[in-house]
Order: sequence, then structure tokens, then C-alpha cells
Amino acid sequence: MDALAGDGSGVRLGVTGWPRFSHNLLRRALTRGLRLILATASGAAVANLYYNQPMLADIGRTFRAGAHEVGLIATVTQVGYAIGMPLFIPQGDFINRRAVVVLLFAAVACALVAAAISPGLAWLMAASFSLASPQ
Repeated sequence: MDALAGDGSGVRLGVTGWPRFSHNLLRRALTRGLRLILATASGAAVANLYYNQPMLADIGRTFRAGAHEVGLIATVTQVGYAIGMPLFIPQGDFINRRAVVVLLFAAVACALVAAAISPGLAWLMAASFSLASPQ
């Protein structure tokens, strides 16, 4: 019931049309070291969402802001993450995944620079939102 993909790749397609891969191929491709690197990169990327929380009191003193205003920084970061997930994750189905990942990491790097040079609380909130949305 399997058929070859029409692109000349030699990949066998299952009944559903999705490629069928050998488990041995996946085991060889995802070595223990590669899994460790991927896990570390994923953890570091998502940790950007939480780095500001232990520093909120210092941020409040720096910008002379109250607890409510400073608490909005963490909230805006989480909202950016929640909005970014359904916007950016499906792009990997339409655009080369490697290009999507590189572009999103570049956007996060720019947002981190913007957060570092924020002249005020509003700028920091905007940078925090844009930092979290492409995660």
C-alpha cells in the first residue's frame, strides 16, 4: 500500500501520504549529544521569558515605577509569548524551518538589545513583548 514520493527522493509514503521513516534512521540522526544540544538551546531560548522576573524590584527602582507597573513587564512578556505561538509556529509548515528558526532567533536577539537599551518602562514593555512573541 506504500507509494514512493513523486519528488524522486525515494521516501516511501504511508497510507495517509505522510513519509514513513525507519526508527533506526531516527535513532542514528538524533544522537545523545545532539539531543543534549537541542535541549539546551530550547531551554535557553524559553528561559528568556523568565529572566526579568527576579530583577523586577531593581527595574522598578531604576525606572522609579510602582509594583503594579513593574509587574506588567512580566505580564506583557507572557502575553507576547501566548500571541506569538499561534502566529509563528505554523510558519514552519510553509517556509523552510531552518530559515524560520534563524529569523526568529535574530528577532529575539534584536529584542534583547532593545530591552537592554530601553530608556523607559514603556520601551521595556514593548521590548519584552517583542522578545517573547517569536519564542
